[in-house]
Amino acid sequence: MRLKDLRAALRWRAAARRRWGVETSAGRCHIVCVERHDERRPRAVEALSAGATAEQAQRFVDVDTTLLLQPDAYALQWIDAPAVPDAELGDALRWALRERIDWDPADVVVSGYRLPASAGAREVALAAAAPREIIRRLVEAWPHAARKRLAIDVPEHALRNLLWLASGSACAGLLHIGLDASHLIIARAGAVESRRRFALDHTNVFGADGSVSDSFLLDLQRTFDSHQRLAGGVELQRLWVGGIGDIESIARNIGEGLQLRCEPLVLSDLVDWQASEPLHDVAAGIDFTFALGAALR
Repeated sequence: MRLKDLRAALRWRAAARRRWGVETSAGRCHIVCVERHDERRPRAVEALSAGATAEQAQRFVDVDTTLLLQPDAYALQWIDAPAVPDAELGDALRWALRERIDWDPADVVVSGYRLPASAGAREVALAAAAPREIIRRLVEAWPHAARKRLAIDVPEHALRNLLWLASGSACAGLLHIGLDASHLIIARAGAVESRRRFALDHTNVFGADGSVSDSFLLDLQRTFDSHQRLAGGVELQRLWVGGIGDIESIARNIGEGLQLRCEPLVLSDLVDWQASEPLHDVAAGIDFTFALGAALR
């Protein structure tokens, strides 16, 4: 590296904001570190596909970190927004959830926000709830010196962060084809307005005839229709398809089957991936998508 290039890299590093994203599920652990600098493309500088060693964990101490909850550790609900000030929204959502979740409302941590307003739609809020005991265990398992920089979030917001890079505040969807399942979110103005989890993964998203199955297309359409009712008629402007497998063919099949603007999401177009590990490696069971999205919080 030439001296001037080295100096430029050091200036970037000094001015950049760093965040780690951590995702654990199905016995896997994915960790990504992202650097952001003003309006430049985010840069993924490190990726770990196993739990951090004691030495590596020390690097979390002075850096913000987002840890994603596992799917069975939280609940998301869209409910009528309580008529309370924003400062009281969390407590109001807790009791509004009492008949919608399997846990005692007094024993959960609740956060949420109001969805963007739209003509003809009722006021709706998204509520996220997780048992306080699960949150406590996660925090206590984290390096003590790093806990003050730790944030805990849901995987849907990791996908939302990636979708924001692709579509900004527009009403858009992201379908992620994963190692074990597929996930769909629809977001608008930074708010997640719908989500769905599908049992299909990269191995079986195509049917025997080489196209996406009619049942999958029907499930997608039902989700889009449900979202449109929730959002007061706001239409989905674009669906992005990302993840593992033949993403271009999947996007083309869905677009043709549903008469929808559907495009492949190429993460390398949105993020400068400089980590030594690949973004995806099916043989090794690696998919850094959610960890990357978490690091973009």
